[in-house]
Amino acid sequence: MERHLRDPRLKQAWVTPMFDLIAPRYDRFTRWFSFGMDRRWKSALVRLAAETVPRGACVLDVATGTGDLALGLLRVRPDVSVAGLDVSARMLAVASDRRRQEKAGLLLAAG
Repeated sequence: MERHLRDPRLKQAWVTPMFDLIAPRYDRFTRWFSFGMDRRWKSALVRLAAETVPRGACVLDVATGTGDLALGLLRVRPDVSVAGLDVSARMLAVASDRRRQEKAGLLLAAG
């Protein structure tokens, strides 16, 4: 394995700029690369979370990226609070734009 992928600090220094670079096209890329299957697994995960998360719960979406899952959960479970955490500022910017478009109460944080 490459050295920059074995060391967590070096890996993060490599991964974060990569996600910053692809953020504006990330959703289109994953849709294309997965042959559209990303929609199915994301829907299944949102459905599972919606069925199992207690009423009024606080949910943390780690590595939220563009906010797909977090916003999906808020659409079907407006009674829960959802926060999205990501290291990529540009991914969070995309998630923030979506949050604004959907007028969703999604809290976003870098980290």
